[in-house]
Amino acid sequence: MRGRTGRAAFILTVLIVTAHFGTYTYAAPFRQQVAGAASVTLFLLVSGIGGGVGNFAAGASARRRLRATLITGAVAFASATACCPCSAP
Repeated sequence: MRGRTGRAAFILTVLIVTAHFGTYTYAAPFRQQVAGAASVTLFLLVSGIGGGVGNFAAGASARRRLRATLITGAVAFASATACCPCSAP
């Protein structure tokens, strides 16, 4: 990955990974305070499974469509974070 596209992809990847770990850092304690420990476990399980599936899907499409893969991943992660239920069931 040389040139502008490679640098942009690297920077976007760093930002996405930072956002991913930031979400875990703040969402899990907040979720535990609001809805209890069982809810946090389910939240992290679903999030982890989604991340694993997303990793394999992105790996399969990145070679053919790097820009579209990065944008789709960022939008999917942001959407999942925004849709995260943060109130008690």
